[in-house]
Amino acid sequence: MISLNQVTKEFPGKIAVNELTFEVERGEFCVIIGPSGCGKSTTLRMINRLIPVSAGSITLDGVDIYNYRPEELRRQIGYAIQSVGLFPHMTVARNIGIVPQLMNWDMSKIRRRTDELLDLLNLDPGVYRDQYPRQLSGGEAQRVGVARALAADPAILLMDEPFGAIDPITRESLQTEFARIQKELKKTIVFVTHDIDEAIRIATRILVLKDGKLVQHDTPENIMTAPAGRFVTEFIGTDRALKRLSRLPAVNYMKEAPNVRESDPLQSAAGLIAEHRYLWVLAHDGKVLGWLDENSLKSGEQTAGLAMTSLDFRMSAVVTDSTLKEALSRMVQQGIRSAPVVDMKGVLLGEIRMGDILEA
Repeated sequence: MISLNQVTKEFPGKIAVNELTFEVERGEFCVIIGPSGCGKSTTLRMINRLIPVSAGSITLDGVDIYNYRPEELRRQIGYAIQSVGLFPHMTVARNIGIVPQLMNWDMSKIRRRTDELLDLLNLDPGVYRDQYPRQLSGGEAQRVGVARALAADPAILLMDEPFGAIDPITRESLQTEFARIQKELKKTIVFVTHDIDEAIRIATRILVLKDGKLVQHDTPENIMTAPAGRFVTEFIGTDRALKRLSRLPAVNYMKEAPNVRESDPLQSAAGLIAEHRYLWVLAHDGKVLGWLDENSLKSGEQTAGLAMTSLDFRMSAVVTDSTLKEALSRMVQQGIRSAPVVDMKGVLLGEIRMGDILEA
């Protein structure tokens, strides 16, 4: 869908991009990565003609980008950047709807599209539609920026370090959210980052640049297992095995979780504890409340709910779209060897065990 052929960008005294050739297939999530100054953002800006090409050609579906009028080209391409760039005097709804409005969409259609995107990005339209950018957190503003880039339903989305200025916890949440959205929308995405962990987590293909030149263009798995030379090896880092865990969905390794209800007699759980060493304790609606082990049997309490060790599933559990890396992180933080897998309401679905992660 996007093809760069021998593309070069030269600034006075510097070649920022040097004879770069690669293709991005339709529906692909291509991440461009490399050290500062390697030509990542320059490449992105040449694709939507924010800066001109010095030499070579860029085509979209076989059509040279210079055959389009600039405004026609950019309305086909969503663009999200690190600083978000929301208009401070406009509400969230107006910010999201600005491109569809320029394209003369009906106002009712713009409103439907705005609410649809806010829902998709887990922002309640009733709460956020009429807020102003100054009322948003960094993560919320970044979500609105992504919604604005998607508003006119472009086939292509360019993203220049969109999560770079956000705290690590929010950033990880946005990465998970965006990976989920991409599975639904199947856009063609070119995404710039300097964070190798982020690239490995979200990309279908990674393009590694150094000094404006292509070093390796491959799947995340191949880049981790067969890096093209010392530069890529050092850039990935020594913890390649841990990074690979971010590519593996936790639910693929989920096992059946032994459990009892909080109202069950404690003594009836003794045999199961002897077999499994522990049991998850559930509320009447299936939500995880805590666990029982051999020490629980010595508590003198009558029911599982009174004898259990309580846990907050929001801190200890793994959700269905988590990766094995996230599961491992939860286990290390909480000092546990098994983590419950729950849905968004905290209902138990299964468990992930440390042994399963080590095997993976």
